[in-house]
Amino acid sequence: MNGMLESIPKSALSELPLFPLPNVVFFPGMLLPLNVFEPRYLDLITHCLEHDRIVAIPLLKPGYKENYEGRPPIHSVVGAGVISGHRVLEDGRMTVVLKGLERLRIVEELPEVHAFRLARAERVIEQGAEVDLGDELVVLSNLLNQLGQSRPQAGLVLAQIEEVADTIPQLIDLLAAYVVGDLGLRQELLSELNVLQRFARLTQIVADIVLQISGDEVLH
Repeated sequence: MNGMLESIPKSALSELPLFPLPNVVFFPGMLLPLNVFEPRYLDLITHCLEHDRIVAIPLLKPGYKENYEGRPPIHSVVGAGVISGHRVLEDGRMTVVLKGLERLRIVEELPEVHAFRLARAERVIEQGAEVDLGDELVVLSNLLNQLGQSRPQAGLVLAQIEEVADTIPQLIDLLAAYVVGDLGLRQELLSELNVLQRFARLTQIVADIVLQISGDEVLH
């Protein structure tokens, strides 16, 4: 039943488990497989499984290596989701699959009680979630078609995204999760709370990707 959650329970916001990573920006709707082996994060996942299965994935800020074992700085807007599946391996590691549910903002980190980090978080208010896009959506669709034609494997992913996305915000988040590779750009899209501006930024990023691919093909 927990695996069918569609939003983060209010009760989870007061003590939100944090699993900071240096190379992941976690979007709503995204499926994230994790190989968990550090003792503190094995403890974290066990804690989550014993409670409501909710965990947030903040992106670590640059310079995190200097204090990786401690509490290096993280971005305040994070993706949070539910553990939809897990498996304990013979060597003690865990494989975990998270399903992204929504954006949250870290308000403050809580005093250190466990080996892992907990925070108080709040829901973010998105503007223009019901926006009706016309010509702008056509422009993005044309860019996605060009991307799919240039990269057939990407075309299959794009077709699946368009099939499952019921709303513009869902479409933006899934495209950001599976098309945009640059971590800085991904965090920028996660942190942008105006849906229209997020859509415009995503369109520009996809256009840049298409332009780069076209240039690479000309060079080769």
